[in-house]
Amino acid sequence: MYFNFKGRLNRLRYFLFGIPLSIIVGLDYLIATNKLETASLTGTYVIMTIYFLLLIICSISGLSLTVRRLHDLNLTGWLALIQILSLIPVIKIIPGILGLYILFAPGKNDGNYYGDDPLDYDHYPFDDESIE
Repeated sequence: MYFNFKGRLNRLRYFLFGIPLSIIVGLDYLIATNKLETASLTGTYVIMTIYFLLLIICSISGLSLTVRRLHDLNLTGWLALIQILSLIPVIKIIPGILGLYILFAPGKNDGNYYGDDPLDYDHYPFDDESIE
């Protein structure tokens, strides 16, 4: 679920799957910064390596969620790269506006180029017709 870049993701799932990623990154940061104060030089390298590995994994997972959410809005996943602009202090507002749009805009009804509507409850794999 976290490393799939195909398909669509509705608002609720985008939000709910993003919460654990945010918690992991936050806890990882807190643990790393607290341990760095008392760690030896070798320990510092180990802590920073673990921190950056978890950060990379969570970043790829977050990018996957964002791409699938953009697909639900019938937009290309390449727009997710606009979030890189948040590293430039002068133009942080652009990724912020895009982030709010991704979080709150309703997805497109019906299927689109990227897949079926994730809220279309008529296509469950085990509906009444498939059981008979």
